[in-house]
Amino acid sequence: MSLLNIISILSILTSIIVSVFMFAKDRKGISNIAFAFGMLSIGAIEFGDFMTLREPNNILIYKKISLIGESLLPGLWLLFSLAYSRKDFKEISIFWKSALALSILPFLFVFSLPLNLFFYAPDIETEKILFLGNAGYYFYLFILVYAVLTLINLEGTLRASSGTIRWRIKHTLIGTGGIMALLIYYYSHALLYRSIDMNLNPVRAGVVILSSLLVMISIFRQTFPREEITVSRGIFYRSLVLVVVGIYLFGLGIVGTGMRYLGENTGKYLSIGIIFASAIGLISVLFSETLRRRVKVFIDKNFYRNKYDYRAQWLQFTQRMSSTKSFDGLLFAILEGFASTIGSRIQSLWLYNNATDAFHQAQPHDVSHPPITVQGNNSLISYFKEKGWVLNTKDKKENDTILEENMEFFERTHASLVVPLKNNGHVIGFIVLGESLSNDAYNYEDYDILKALARQASSAILNAKLSEALAEAREMEAMGRISSFIIHDLKNLVYTLSMTAENALDNIGKPEFQQDMITTLSNTVDKMKVLIKKLSDMPEKVELHIEAVDLAELIQESVKPYSNGKTKVEIGSLEHLIIRIDREEIRKVIINLILNAVEASNGGRVNIQVGKKDSLACITVSDNGCGMSEEYIEKHLFKPFRSTKKKGLGIGLFQCKTVVEAHGGDIKVKSKEGVGTDFMVYLPLDPEKM
Repeated sequence: MSLLNIISILSILTSIIVSVFMFAKDRKGISNIAFAFGMLSIGAIEFGDFMTLREPNNILIYKKISLIGESLLPGLWLLFSLAYSRKDFKEISIFWKSALALSILPFLFVFSLPLNLFFYAPDIETEKILFLGNAGYYFYLFILVYAVLTLINLEGTLRASSGTIRWRIKHTLIGTGGIMALLIYYYSHALLYRSIDMNLNPVRAGVVILSSLLVMISIFRQTFPREEITVSRGIFYRSLVLVVVGIYLFGLGIVGTGMRYLGENTGKYLSIGIIFASAIGLISVLFSETLRRRVKVFIDKNFYRNKYDYRAQWLQFTQRMSSTKSFDGLLFAILEGFASTIGSRIQSLWLYNNATDAFHQAQPHDVSHPPITVQGNNSLISYFKEKGWVLNTKDKKENDTILEENMEFFERTHASLVVPLKNNGHVIGFIVLGESLSNDAYNYEDYDILKALARQASSAILNAKLSEALAEAREMEAMGRISSFIIHDLKNLVYTLSMTAENALDNIGKPEFQQDMITTLSNTVDKMKVLIKKLSDMPEKVELHIEAVDLAELIQESVKPYSNGKTKVEIGSLEHLIIRIDREEIRKVIINLILNAVEASNGGRVNIQVGKKDSLACITVSDNGCGMSEEYIEKHLFKPFRSTKKKGLGIGLFQCKTVVEAHGGDIKVKSKEGVGTDFMVYLPLDPEKM
């Protein structure tokens, strides 16, 4: 048995095997059934043509089998191409529904018309050529059109897929596409010469074998997917298949016209002419400078080793930037990174200043005298905004206008490349690089690495600016908080002086009051001095000066300045409890609670008492003032800059809570609107004095 016969037999067997495996794998979808019967049709065609050549005397029997198989091709393969992996198969357009309905026509023709209308074979045994009748001509024209439609659908499915889905379907689509391309070639030549050259059958059989193997790969990988892809209905308008097949058939039409009017040899001459014309066109394309450079870049990128190890360069550049401790250090590291990567002789960095709407040199600071600025509306900046490309000052064809406008700038900075630093479409700066140390011309790989580094540098610069702004904001916030605490303490001291002055109007003649007033004034001045000293020293953390204190005595000292005011501050029961505290800090807490109670009661009653609860000393300050709501107590009380007073700073109770908790204590509150408020300060007792 000859090799050609073996190939034909293998094509028949592979077609049947693929069909059987499709059903054996329990795939019962529409596309799978159409594919299985489509492969059986291919097998029937291969079998019929193989037996026709082996037994020419039975040509009518075996060729009938081939025709039946061919008549099933349009409907089965078009149905497969419309249903395979597509979500929108049930919503196909009227055009495709009509095409599916008409695909039954070849099958009807085969059974309704005699075979001699399809072909005749005067010497099939020696020439192996079937000459087409009119019915055969239109029969194969119909199949050719449907093969093109099927191939367009397969292309649309592959084009609409991506990621893992494309990986899963590509072997099946390529295999099926190969069969359709074969049918287009096979039947277009049959139509051109109005005959079928059966000497091409082994070639067709070989393509069927290869295509079947590709489909088998998908089957064994379990990657014959169901409905997953949505395909645009406008695939005709973007189909590369339609363009290529159109050009191919147009070329065949020219050859066929030459044969028809000028003889068969002229058709051959036209074929040779078309080949040489195509070769001349290809040579013209290759000698095009622009296209030649693009082809060279494509080949270099895909078939040669890269000039740069991008991963190593990226890590080195990132490490260089992360090791800096200041903004100027970061800019210097960025320039050093660019210079060491690209091998540039000279480099400088320019950043945008929003106040001047211009770019000023940031690093190094002393390169140009006098300093140069680039305005925000400069053509160079517009170029960066529109394209975002690296500008090569040697490329005078593309950048004529920019080079002319910025000639002085490029000359003074010795610029060879200018790299934009962009973020979200905004140009935040640019880097100027001089000639390469090796005097080599910069190429696309240099541009690629520069753009990658520029993206990283832009992010680092913006992060550094934001960090500086955040640090300044935090410093201002800290200063604001400290100022608020100082002002609050001063306010309490001023309030003490105010009450003393108010009481002096009625009691200045009393010697006892005079002595108390002098003592109060002296103590207040001393406290102001301490406050001013604290403000000048500005310690990072307040230190507590702990000592043993009789809490009852401290209460009496703190209440004394307020005992003769408009609001009566009464002392209730006092237990002499010894606790270890910072006397002055706790005094501030007591005074703050008393002043709050006095302001809240507004001429009412304020009571303060000291008692013991378990192992804690409890100071209770009560008033019969306006009180507070539960919502305010829960959400706002003890939080900084929250106050019920119109002119209050809202830090008094926050400061009280901070001081009490620093002593290991706690502060609680009970309040009812319109009734009054009780503040309870709990402080741990001295274990040795309990």
